[in-house]
Amino acid sequence: MRRSSPSSLSIYVTLVSVAGVLGVAATLLLTPWGDAGASPLWWPCAFLALAAIAGEVKPIRLVLGDAEPRTLSTSAPFILALIAVAGIGVAVAVQVIASLTDDILQRRSPTKSLFNTAQYALSVLAGGLVYLALTDGFTLHAPLDTPPPASRVARGRRRHGGRELVAGRWSRGARHECAAGRGHAS
Repeated sequence: MRRSSPSSLSIYVTLVSVAGVLGVAATLLLTPWGDAGASPLWWPCAFLALAAIAGEVKPIRLVLGDAEPRTLSTSAPFILALIAVAGIGVAVAVQVIASLTDDILQRRSPTKSLFNTAQYALSVLAGGLVYLALTDGFTLHAPLDTPPPASRVARGRRRHGGRELVAGRWSRGARHECAAGRGHAS
């Protein structure tokens, strides 16, 4: 009896699922979780996490004419904010929880749930790595209670259309950078 080869789709689903599981496992193992509770910004982190889960579980319904209604998740902005505020580890963990919660509530098959969770996790990891590259750092958690080094502040400024755009970060009520504006950060 001759065995049929797997389809391109099943190979793709398997590769994404395996990569996502490995990425989540590595992130969860390498994140210094002992530092997570020490952050002065745990209330904003908790809000962002709950908003991300709610945005995944209760998406916006889009109805266009006679077409079948579609949904749009609103969790992405909260997850992206978590990368900057709490770090990649927390953002990945919250995205996994949000995705699994929605998949359980919608009674999706385990294969579809694994693929969905894996692709979301890979997206958060990619976004987090881009954020780290742009902020000149490599850490899986955000050092929220320390000011950025002067070299990072200087490299964080970008000129765009005559305006100087500067990434902002708040810590214990003190501002380290201005959000945007002309001239130099005060």
